Amino acid sequence: MLLQRSIICLFACWLFFAANHGYSRQYHYDSGCDCYVPDQSTPDTGTNTTPKNPKPNPFILKGTGADSATTRRDISEPVEVVHKQPDGLYETRRFRYSTPKNFKNRTHQSLNLWFVFHGGGGNALTMHKFFDEVPHAAPTLIVYPEAMEVNEDNILDLSGNSDTKWRMARLPGSASDPNAYRDIAFIEWMRSKLLKHNSQLNAAHVYATGFSSGAGMTWMLLCYRSALFQGFAIYSQQLGSERRSGGCGDGQLLHANDNRTGYEKLTNTPPDQYGHRVSGAPNTPAQNAATKAVFYAHGTADKNLVRTGNSGCWQRGECDISEDPLFSMDPGGSLEARDDISTVNWLIARHQLASRPNSSVFLPDSNLNDEEKVIQRSYYAEQEGRITRHQGAPISWLERVGAEHNVPSVERGGDYDQSVYTQRFFEIHADMLQ
Repeated sequence: MLLQRSIICLFACWLFFAANHGYSRQYHYDSGCDCYVPDQSTPDTGTNTTPKNPKPNPFILKGTGADSATTRRDISEPVEVVHKQPDGLYETRRFRYSTPKNFKNRTHQSLNLWFVFHGGGGNALTMHKFFDEVPHAAPTLIVYPEAMEVNEDNILDLSGNSDTKWRMARLPGSASDPNAYRDIAFIEWMRSKLLKHNSQLNAAHVYATGFSSGAGMTWMLLCYRSALFQGFAIYSQQLGSERRSGGCGDGQLLHANDNRTGYEKLTNTPPDQYGHRVSGAPNTPAQNAATKAVFYAHGTADKNLVRTGNSGCWQRGECDISEDPLFSMDPGGSLEARDDISTVNWLIARHQLASRPNSSVFLPDSNLNDEEKVIQRSYYAEQEGRITRHQGAPISWLERVGAEHNVPSVERGGDYDQSVYTQRFFEIHADMLQ
């Protein structure tokens, strides 16, 4: 009996101690709060303190490659983070990055931040092989986020039957679907974390670039979150009627009962109004919302973009290469098969620029063995002989006559380096630090 009482007493003391003292659990980094939190799946082992050597914050970046000015850019290993969507959904995401020379010792706000989005079925490495030509000495951190495997309805597909591609307004009606905006929410969050934990980065010098599906992602950022970026570069992707009419630039849908896009439904925040006429105070004229410098490049022989068949093939569940998955912005019109021109016309109108380019030149032909010719047309407003943004930010349209669906590079047999020309455009027209 005495032994039983002793055991009960000891157990009661243990319960009292447990109720009045914290216990140390294993900790993990929670990117939602940007802090370390106890892992509730592990047992308590002692006092409630954070670990002596916690895992490093994944957004505190380290230098990639040697600090020689002549060294080509290297790329980091994959960085895995857990993102909590605005509606509470958790997603595991990955990205890689490439730092400039002496990244660790760069001064406060001395670097650009450049997001580069890969095409469908690609990843960070497929884009870095083109952007490693950006000089190692250039004061720019390049970040390569990676898309997830999703179907045409922007739903995650773990069956292995879908490619990695960026979620966006892709089909008629999808602009009202919150799922089409989850990648925008991820990039917004990622941008804020990188700026917070790397003081070298300048929040006023953030840029977005993408190829194919990644260019569609860039269009989505331009349409709905342009305020977060200083310039955009869009490769091998046209705007398409489903994005243009899906609230691009004014953030509203033509629905009688609910004109909100899926972005507002997901985030409870109105999107940006890119170049849209916005009413000011009473009795004042409408003003244009801010535009940003845009670099737009594509090939005229790109079968992914040129419309030669019937639109609406998505209703059959698949599209032939000759059909129009992007939905022409000029159905039945003279530009039905030239959505590249329709896209440029839309940009010009939003930027309030003249339809005639200020300059139109052939770029030097670096590969005489192909039939590709690159025409660069520049659109901008002038005031007293100087380029001004009073009406709208400049636009550069690179039409690659005879080119197909690819990212060109001189080192890989192309006529010009798309990444280098983009960098120059951003430096001249979008304040990129040099």
